[in-house]
Amino acid sequence: MTSPCRAIARLVELYLDGELEPTQLLEVEKHTQACATCRERVVLDRAIRASVRRTVVSAKPSANFHVRVTSSMLAQRWAPVQRSQSGAPSWGGWLVVAAAAAAFAFGIQTRRQREAESSARVAESSTHASVGLDTIIDQFVDWHARPLPPEITNPNDLPGFEPYVGVPVHPPAFSPFGARLLGGRILPVHDERVTAMLQYMMGSGHRISVYVYDPRRIATSQSRLQPKVIGSSEPVYVGQVRGWSIAAHEQRGVGYAVASDLDDAANAELALAASP
Repeated sequence: MTSPCRAIARLVELYLDGELEPTQLLEVEKHTQACATCRERVVLDRAIRASVRRTVVSAKPSANFHVRVTSSMLAQRWAPVQRSQSGAPSWGGWLVVAAAAAAFAFGIQTRRQREAESSARVAESSTHASVGLDTIIDQFVDWHARPLPPEITNPNDLPGFEPYVGVPVHPPAFSPFGARLLGGRILPVHDERVTAMLQYMMGSGHRISVYVYDPRRIATSQSRLQPKVIGSSEPVYVGQVRGWSIAAHEQRGVGYAVASDLDDAANAELALAASP
């Protein structure tokens, strides 16, 4: 670092804070116009400040936050390995401190957001609030027509979806139909409600999408589908939506909806078999 750069380095913090005298302000701006290295450092430092400001705008730091940051900055300021020959902290040192502050503040915001989301889910579940299947049935059809890539392909990983969906997620009993699992993923459906989408391919070449959901939050019976009783089971709700067959069924507190290009009778059988 040249002598002019060292002199500018000592002024950058005040420059970004808008606290320089007019003559010093002109000195910094003139130097950074000619020096690409210092100009890039000023741009980077300004970007970091803006990022930190956006991160903490909705987060309230804990009481000892300022103590921690101040202690870190003081330690960084006087750490011999981080000081330049001029006695000023190196740019890398300041970036480490800024990044640490941003990460700490982001952690506060993320934790509080998760706590708020968790509280909202608990409150909603306690009142058994639900929406009808009609609210999301078109989304089911869209996802079946244009499926997203799966997040998992191992059927043993499906139970890991339960914390997100709110009900157990297991591989359907599709072996008699010659169907194989292509993969599964989690999808948001309505007002923070979540469903697991399982994609299957039958030996005949028909593709099947199985949606597993919490019927306490998504009411199966509230839909345009028509109830169909097969044997002694609970009703299966079947119908056509934009040319696709949809069948929905509840079993042991778990909701299942199946989308395919099969006829309604075959799709209803699949919906019954979706419960392992």
